[in-house]
Amino acid sequence: MSLPNVIHPGAIPAGFPTASLPPSLSKKLRLLSRPPQEPTSIVSGEEARRRRWCRLLRLGSAWTISWVSSTRDSSSRSPVLDWDAFKPCPKKIRTKVPPEWRITVNPAAELIGSPRLKALIDRLYHHQKLLTEHDAKQILSALQCMDPTAELLLPLLTVLSNATAYPANQALMRELRLTDRAVEMLADSRHWPRATRVILLQCIANMAVSSDNQIQKTMREALPQVVQRLNSPDEMEVVVALQALTNLSINISKDQIPQFLPAIPHCLARLWVRGEVNLNALRLLVNISCCPDLVPFMLGSKAVSGLLRILDTDREEVLLRAVTWLLCTSSAVDELHLTYDRVAQHNQDPFHNPAHTLYYSIFGLKNREELETQAKFLAQHSNKDIASKSLRLVDTLKNIPHFPTAGAHLNRL
Repeated sequence: MSLPNVIHPGAIPAGFPTASLPPSLSKKLRLLSRPPQEPTSIVSGEEARRRRWCRLLRLGSAWTISWVSSTRDSSSRSPVLDWDAFKPCPKKIRTKVPPEWRITVNPAAELIGSPRLKALIDRLYHHQKLLTEHDAKQILSALQCMDPTAELLLPLLTVLSNATAYPANQALMRELRLTDRAVEMLADSRHWPRATRVILLQCIANMAVSSDNQIQKTMREALPQVVQRLNSPDEMEVVVALQALTNLSINISKDQIPQFLPAIPHCLARLWVRGEVNLNALRLLVNISCCPDLVPFMLGSKAVSGLLRILDTDREEVLLRAVTWLLCTSSAVDELHLTYDRVAQHNQDPFHNPAHTLYYSIFGLKNREELETQAKFLAQHSNKDIASKSLRLVDTLKNIPHFPTAGAHLNRL
């Protein structure tokens, strides 16, 4: 039996085969057969029927109903229902299985603490001296995600420090940014365990030996961090910092002069350690004296008590560097025509007393005479380098004006 095109208010037409329809649609059709609940005085039956159809359509059932406007009744203007247009709509199948969560982890994190990293450290420490590209990438990956308290960080940095002894390793580290990573870690290592902190600083010191690394911007950025380590209460850290600064000061540029200035007082204060000359401080002073722009600042620093005692030693390595430092400083004073008047503006003494400057400790009246005497004696030394530099020091001192005495201005009256 066919259903009429227009559904009028009221029940479903008699004899309509509702049993042949799906259960969900049969239930909806039974709902439609009920009389409207709204008062007829307010809402007409046709309007109530239309509203019920709209509510059913909004329920999102598995069937859709098409309204055919072409067969609209012109008299009642009621919508025409095309019963042949009932079509099943796909429904989303709900499942109680929870979705799978996929967590993406840094692959380098799997390397930390793994037997593979331990095997790499053991191989590079005991057997293999030259790094391969794969080895360098593994070390870089581990350093990028390793915690400062990790057990393998110290041996890993030790391997890296030992590898810097070979120029080929230095070039590979620079190419793969291992050098940059070491400098980045230096800024965050102030509160690391002592051993790890010192070995990282040693890595920087060894990397600074390479002339190609010295011109790198990243290595130059490490200079302020290394200078700050001179204030460390740990003596070993200070020693390694002096070594790093010595390597970084081989060729001091104009823009690096302000960064090296704080290191000068530390070097002079540590020139004597436990009654012996500190060779690391002396090496750095030699490099600083080779920079003419830093010499006036160095001469204006606080004097060192018993400075010329550095020449009273049997250790040739200390004696050679002591003579070299005094020769470079005297040559700069001679070439730049430095007098105390030009050094006075850099006097670090609170009362600006000339006798409390390094200039006075070297070129003062009595100190200068003592220096000339010792230089003449060392000119006869068995070590040819010490003898030749001592002789040059004697000749250079002759060209430097004498330090004015307290009553020198009275002689001009």
